[in-house]
Amino acid sequence: MLQSQTLDQTQGSLREKGQDAGAPDDGPVELTEELKAAIIKQVRATSRRPPHSAQSTPNAQTCPSLNQVEFYCSDANLPSDKNLLKQFRKDANGWVPLKIFANFRKVRALTKDQQQLAESLRASKHIVISDDAKKLRRVVPVPQYDVVEIQRRTIVVESLPCSPTIEGVTAVFQRYGQVNLVRICTKESKGKLPEWLTSAAGAAGLHSSAGGAAVSDTPHAYVEFAREEDAIMAVAALHDTDG
Repeated sequence: MLQSQTLDQTQGSLREKGQDAGAPDDGPVELTEELKAAIIKQVRATSRRPPHSAQSTPNAQTCPSLNQVEFYCSDANLPSDKNLLKQFRKDANGWVPLKIFANFRKVRALTKDQQQLAESLRASKHIVISDDAKKLRRVVPVPQYDVVEIQRRTIVVESLPCSPTIEGVTAVFQRYGQVNLVRICTKESKGKLPEWLTSAAGAAGLHSSAGGAAVSDTPHAYVEFAREEDAIMAVAALHDTDG
């Protein structure tokens, strides 16, 4: 049926262009070799067109660049990202230039087209894009963060495998409650973590799977839960397993 419709549309367009001159307006078109070639070309072009849904607004659930920028703007990330937090607080209305996010390495790996990035972010429920597509802001303004409160619901996990992943650590601990963020610390990344987090760990200011022992130089993770009760439960469960 689709090919029949395409054939009818092709014949109609050829009549309008006068390519079937000499044939009656309401009569059949002589299927010459030239017309066959035109029909085949039309059908192939139609079959290559993406469906309308592919050109619609990106789905927030399936757009990696949207998810990545939402994470950068989230309460899970901003307390530990001093430079980005400063950008949000620089403008009275919380607007941040979109080019800042477009230049982040993980975003560039997903798209190098800033206009495309802006269009994908319009599907977000947490981010607003300016009319000129050059700035973004959060729907909920950035609050004043209480790092001490964040420390209370964060645990330090020692004795990780040599190459731990965020996904792997999250899968282990989400059974105890909602995991807001996992930060993995290796020798290469040690200096990149916020000082308020690493200093608290060194002073046993965080819940620790090692029972309060000093944090080692081997790979370890900081797991931030949504609630302090869940952090305490996770540490207790690990100690029971070790015992």
